[in-house]
Amino acid sequence: MMDAQQSLFTGLKMKIEALGLSVYDGGMPADDAPYPFVYLADNTMRDMMVKGSGIGTVSQNIHVWQNDSKKRGTLSRIAAEVMEVCREFEEYGGTGYTLRSLSQKIISDNSTAEPLMHAIIEAEYYYS
Repeated sequence: MMDAQQSLFTGLKMKIEALGLSVYDGGMPADDAPYPFVYLADNTMRDMMVKGSGIGTVSQNIHVWQNDSKKRGTLSRIAAEVMEVCREFEEYGGTGYTLRSLSQKIISDNSTAEPLMHAIIEAEYYYS
């Protein structure tokens, strides 16, 4: 059985991949990976026991990168699609989820030779 953070991570990864997007986890893709792409980053789980069952909150950070700063609309569209997946996510691996909060931030990213657009999404859920 997976714990709540692994279940959320795995379920979101599968659903985002089903959109036809390249999704990476565990490490950033190679420098020659095509843009745009999604990276499932860190997550946080806060667990408490109630009558022998674990309940709590779990959050997942999701990053989206686009390598053409003139195509901010493409980045916004992909981020909106990922956020819709987060809104609809309710169960995976026997764990139930209720979306608590969802946030998005778009920033310029100069971590490579070419300027990038970078969306950061944080989804937080109650689980039981």
